[in-house]
Amino acid sequence: MAWGNKNSIGTTIEYIPAGDDINHWQELVTSQSFPELQKKYTLKQFANSLIENIKSLGYQPIITFYEDTENRAILEMRIEQPKNQVQDELVMLTEDDKGIYLLHYVIKKADMGDKNRQKWLKNLKNSEKLKPTKH
Repeated sequence: MAWGNKNSIGTTIEYIPAGDDINHWQELVTSQSFPELQKKYTLKQFANSLIENIKSLGYQPIITFYEDTENRAILEMRIEQPKNQVQDELVMLTEDDKGIYLLHYVIKKADMGDKNRQKWLKNLKNSEKLKPTKH
């Protein structure tokens, strides 16, 4: 774990490979939870808002949906321009009666490649929702 934040909207935790620096990462895994958000948005609406947010920043993402059901969506967002913002990201969105959960894998490449993409799609599909635990 490299960074985390919990506020009134939700919880975000970022992970990088051992030995990497969060300020100069090349690969990043992020888990997010948004309690009660499923009461305001469907999963599809929330996925579309993620895409629109990226577009509103001036990027032209290449979007591919790999799964799009009522309870789970998996999509890829590739940013090829500008060169200093290039990244390829897979995002899995899930929901239950307590909230919406996101699990992201992102690499600073315009295309993560088929082998890496298939590995991470499998990882995402096999993942359980990451819910904050009470301490």
